[in-house]
Amino acid sequence: MIPTSGSDEMATLIDSFNKMTADLRLNKEQIEATHANLTQINSELNHRRRYIEVLLQSVHSGVISLDERGRISMVNPAAMELLKVGSEQITGRPYWVIIPEQHRAEFADILATLATRSHPVRHELRVRRADGEWVALLVTASALRDEDRNQIGVVAVIDDLTEIQKMERMIAWREVAKRIAHEIKNPLTPIQLSVQRLRRRYLDKINDDGTFGQATEIILNEVAAIKALVNEFSTFARLPEVKAVPDDMGEIVLEAANLFRAAHEKIVFHLELAENLPPLKLDRAQLKRLLINLFDNAVAAMAGEGRIEVSTCHDPERGVYRLSVADEGCGITDSALTQLFEPYFSTKLEGTGLGLAIVQRIVTDHGGFVRVAANHPRGTRFSIEFPEHLAVTDRPQPRTGPEAEETA
Repeated sequence: MIPTSGSDEMATLIDSFNKMTADLRLNKEQIEATHANLTQINSELNHRRRYIEVLLQSVHSGVISLDERGRISMVNPAAMELLKVGSEQITGRPYWVIIPEQHRAEFADILATLATRSHPVRHELRVRRADGEWVALLVTASALRDEDRNQIGVVAVIDDLTEIQKMERMIAWREVAKRIAHEIKNPLTPIQLSVQRLRRRYLDKINDDGTFGQATEIILNEVAAIKALVNEFSTFARLPEVKAVPDDMGEIVLEAANLFRAAHEKIVFHLELAENLPPLKLDRAQLKRLLINLFDNAVAAMAGEGRIEVSTCHDPERGVYRLSVADEGCGITDSALTQLFEPYFSTKLEGTGLGLAIVQRIVTDHGGFVRVAANHPRGTRFSIEFPEHLAVTDRPQPRTGPEAEETA
């Protein structure tokens, strides 16, 4: 600041200059304070944005955000995995690029409904994804509104209900199986004993054209078949609880495969068992039952002759240990894929429809998932995925036993 003296024009000019300098200094201080405040706000916004991004990447539910024109502003990895969306850039594109074509009209109706409703809209979709797998999805859509209640976008949360619905149906069918087994099993033994008594007493004493012998034999055979069916019901309804202990998955596979090699000489087993897998907490008896059911289905699909491939591996990206069984059979139709693990659904004329239901129950009891897909160039591939937490990493135990080999 310049000192002033007198009252001439120079003094007035100096006063004006000093005032302007003070104003500039004040403005500078205000600008610096505003800049510091904006920097802090921007830092907080960036922190919140990163936090939201990390949060959305971590959640298992799919999240899709749309702007007011229906363009994608954000989609998290879970949504891309649920809908099997490719890795290409989709931000800024219309929402229908990630919605299967047959469901775009339904999704458009959801968005139209949101325009007139203040609360979220829930809608279930059964979607066939690009990989051919059917999944049940629950879409919960909410409108984003500004201070004046004008809609500025939409957030859609997508949850996979497939496994939940399977478990609900499984529980219902287990109750049905219990009741069927209870109602049918009681009269079977008296019927069987009565027919056997009739045969012992009269088969050699009556003179007929063989009708009595044939009829009673048919009754005994059918009773035996019904007993076998009831036993399947009982097995499905009352599978024992998993008694998991550290075990070698490769050894269990070899043991089950060797049982089938002896009984099916025209079946070639090709085993690719990963070495140095850690012991997993498994129920050996139930895992053998699972493999035997899958091998039975493979043998039936190949009419008793062909090649079965069995492999084990660790998939760190998915966080699972995978057991795969593939055959060269007739394959499974798309319509059958949606019901394959349903109790009492079978593609075999004489099947009970419980084999794969038991497989899924065993896998679920181990905390895993079972998936089915076409095997190329032909046949079917079942993939059983056990979670990594089943591994006993503090007890390293390399796989022992015969080397995996291809034998008939």
